[in-house]
Amino acid sequence: MERAREKRSGIEIAPMDAELAASFAGVATVASAVLVPIAASDGERLGALCLLMDRNAISSEEVKLLDALASHAALY
Repeated sequence: MERAREKRSGIEIAPMDAELAASFAGVATVASAVLVPIAASDGERLGALCLLMDRNAISSEEVKLLDALASHAALY
């Protein structure tokens, strides 16, 4: 989760340590975390979306969707 606080310009997929992944109750398998920056139109960093997933890659369609969600979240 510390990596979510780091400044980034694009979506990043971070592999999860097995011990850390096991600490998430109710989640069967966690292979990685997807970190999506949320920024204002002037570039000000507002936060990040952090998603857990059971694989280590995302498709180009998923990238587009995550970018759209982050843009929408920046509006509120």
